[in-house]
Parts: sequence; structure tokens; C-alpha cells
Amino acid sequence: MDVFVNDDEVLSDVPFRAVSDYLELEAGEYDIRVESADNTLTVFDKTVELEAEDYTAVALGEVENDDTEFTVSIFEDTNGANIGDDESRVRAIHASPDAPAVDVTVNDDALALFSGFEFGESSGYAVVGAGDYDVELRAAASGDEVASADVTLEGGATYTIFAEGYLTADDEPADEPLELVPIQDKSAPPRGDGDDPGRGRGDD
Repeated sequence: MDVFVNDDEVLSDVPFRAVSDYLELEAGEYDIRVESADNTLTVFDKTVELEAEDYTAVALGEVENDDTEFTVSIFEDTNGANIGDDESRVRAIHASPDAPAVDVTVNDDALALFSGFEFGESSGYAVVGAGDYDVELRAAASGDEVASADVTLEGGATYTIFAEGYLTADDEPADEPLELVPIQDKSAPPRGDGDDPGRGRGDD
């Protein structure tokens, strides 16, 4: 996909599962447009209002399948709030079209981080001790593990873990199995005082 802001192309040939760096924008109103990389199909076109905050724009759904409409959801990030040097801030975003509501646990279900959030939703943030974790994505109804990833969380940092792909990839338009993709959001200065430009980044 190609991504345009007010008709300026800001991201080109973005593949599935890619997460861009943050892009600097002044607070204000912007037209966000997403097109196929060959510019033959516009799949999203919407005007959004951005404040002086950090944001993550997530491409959700399917272009060539009527089961889940393609859209771009914009989530406000929390990069500026202070946490301890031995702590990490983490959230999860459910971007798997065919997966049910999910829970996120760590270290063989020793600790439940998030419960019962559905496709297109963010879990919200939790603060945990910095360190190495085996992160598990589980179907909320059954508790069955559907994906996992080894994740290292550094002290003082903020992370987003994206759940991407298909739970039953063999039955879907693309053979892209469900995976957890952890991304470090921060390092960023505090935002939200109205004086700094906002930042945004895209996940496809």
C-alpha cells in the first residue's frame, strides 16, 4: 500500500506486517488516503483531526474479501508519561480479522495482562517489570493458545504488540498465519502540552 497525507505520499510500497517510523505533523486536520501500490485502487480516504500527541494508525480488515471491511483505525499512544527504569509499558492491538476475542498472558499463563478484547481494539496499557517474557495470545472463550512470541521489554520503554494474520490461514484469501509482532514505540519526548508537533506512524 501507499499512504498519502493531504495528497503527499508519505509511505510507499508498505508490505503486510510492516510498521513505519513515526512521521512528524503539526496538530490539525488531515486527509489520510491509502491506495494500492500500483495506484489503481483507493481503499481508505478520510479526514481526521490530530492533536499534539503521538498516534499509531493501523490498517485493519481485508481489501479483497467482504467478510471484514478495510479501514484505518488511529490509536493515541502514551510515550511521554514517566515510568521507572526497571519498568516497561505495553499494550496489544488485535488486528486478526478471523480471530475471536482474545486474552494476553505471559510465561505459560502465569500472569494475565489483558482480557477479552476484540478485532480492531486496543487492550490499553499495562506497566510490567522490564525483562524477558513468553507472551501468549489466547482465545478468550476457551483459553487456548493461538500464538506466542518471545519478547524482551527494556526498562523505561513503551511497546505495542500487534496480533496480525489469520487464525485459520488455510481458509482465508492470504496464507498469512497469526503472529505476534512486538514493536518498541518510545523513544520520544513527552507530548501533549500543545506546543510540540504530533507524530504518527502506520502499521499495515
